[in-house]
Amino acid sequence: MPNAVFVCGATGTQGGAIARHLRQAGVPVHALVRDPSSPKAKNLENIGVTTFPGAYEDEDALKRALQGAKSAFLNFMPDMNDRHHELQQVKTVLAAAKEAGVEHVVYASAFGIDEAAPPPAGLDPDGLVAQFMEVKAAAVGAVVSAGFESYTILRPAKFMDDFIGRRSVWFGGLATTGVFDTAFREGVGIEFVDTEDIGAFGAAALTDRERFGGQKVDIFSEVVPLEKAIGMVAGVTGKKLSARFLPDAEVQERKEAGDLFIQIQIMMRDTPAPADIERVRSWGVPLGSFEKFAEREKAGLIETYAKVSNDE
Repeated sequence: MPNAVFVCGATGTQGGAIARHLRQAGVPVHALVRDPSSPKAKNLENIGVTTFPGAYEDEDALKRALQGAKSAFLNFMPDMNDRHHELQQVKTVLAAAKEAGVEHVVYASAFGIDEAAPPPAGLDPDGLVAQFMEVKAAAVGAVVSAGFESYTILRPAKFMDDFIGRRSVWFGGLATTGVFDTAFREGVGIEFVDTEDIGAFGAAALTDRERFGGQKVDIFSEVVPLEKAIGMVAGVTGKKLSARFLPDAEVQERKEAGDLFIQIQIMMRDTPAPADIERVRSWGVPLGSFEKFAEREKAGLIETYAKVSNDE
């Protein structure tokens, strides 16, 4: 039997996809869950994940969950109230994993995050988004310097799943008015990733450290202009959906007013990232597409955009 893998955030988007792919391959998975009775925790148990009650701050719970694991997947959400909290979680789990005998760590950073590069010129260096980038870069440094036998850094791009459910808030009023006011540029491709592809890459990196060890792996499924992506969502939902590309003056005005989503769009728009799809394909992990995603998630998309009126 393969060695167990500890998966952080297994009830979430990335961790959940990785846990599913590992279980499909017959790999034992351990996960820490805050509420073992929750539907998401029960779903994990139903696919054979061994769950342990507790939080990352609970050293005893971490020790139990990490026991027997030789690889670990780390992924943490930014804390808007305490920007240092995410990095502290990374360091806490790294220390516990080292003590438990974990040999290989896979950490999910973000597409375009380079620990050696400054934030994009259009961002406030003291703002939340620049701080987010700084924390992610510091976390990468912590993983690299932690002294494990091997590590892999995954850098997933913009989630296609962000068009669905509560996550659609990332696209402003698209799910209510049908229009997304954005700082992105018309006709310019955006790197989108299907979270199922993150699951496949994560599972591969966790179980094949000979190939993935020491690597920083950009993950995206397809480069698609925003208006085309929205058009595909409109196609499966039957709704009139569109993007309004804001002029620079309005982008600047919204940024200065503290619009966090505009700031994130500026980061994504202006951060130079090597969008090399052939490099992504070279890993041999099958990739999805936005069209396949939209068809697979048709029911969720229809529900998300049900309130949009097609009336003129």
